[in-house]
Amino acid sequence: MITQRASPTCTVVVMPDFDRGHRQINEPAVVLPFPPSKRAAKVLDTAGKLAKCRTSRHRSHYLEMTRTTLIGVLTRRGVAETAAVREADRFLQAVMAESAKLRIAGGTA
Repeated sequence: MITQRASPTCTVVVMPDFDRGHRQINEPAVVLPFPPSKRAAKVLDTAGKLAKCRTSRHRSHYLEMTRTTLIGVLTRRGVAETAAVREADRFLQAVMAESAKLRIAGGTA
């Protein structure tokens, strides 16, 4: 099994061709995303930006744009759409949890 680094958000595990013993250009691969919800700096940054939104409509629009963008990034990297949606939802859950912590700590999230 050969691992290639595709981007900071995922890794590509290339499945070897056992018949020929070398890699082909179009060989199948498994894309393993790094869970966006575990990217602490990104979660904190998004929660901070969410805290600066003045209205609930602005917050919901920002969250939907963030979710759509994250799903698009993951699917372009080769992650299945269902997995990308699941990871985006987990990311937003982490953002909401961090926003709650900011609110308790005296922020305006």
